[in-house]
Amino acid sequence: MKKIQLSLLSFCTICFLNSCYYDNFKELNPEGALGTTSNCDTIATISYANQIVPILNSACLGCHNGGAGHDMTSHSAVSTDALSGKLYGSVAQNGTALDMPQGGTKLSDCDIAKIKKWADAGAPNN
Repeated sequence: MKKIQLSLLSFCTICFLNSCYYDNFKELNPEGALGTTSNCDTIATISYANQIVPILNSACLGCHNGGAGHDMTSHSAVSTDALSGKLYGSVAQNGTALDMPQGGTKLSDCDIAKIKKWADAGAPNN
């Protein structure tokens, strides 16, 4: 009788422990964690030339085109702001820097995620 009770108790314990599985959605799906529902690929390496420059061209170069203020026309200028955290802080509009684009529509969550991943990778000129 004790063997049956011990076996039953062991079985119930194993079932209980296996039922406590927990996945953090933000860790499993970083794009979904940012609230995007589109097909945003931030898993592959982010390319400055192919992904970051088009974002800068559409959202930043209207004001930051080599004149006064932050220059967004060259990799060296952009990478300085990216590595300091100013670029991400501005486009994420999280209160750590001046919100950009100023007076414009906030960048998409996907574009912000790409900028963050590129900056976190050391802002390579690729």
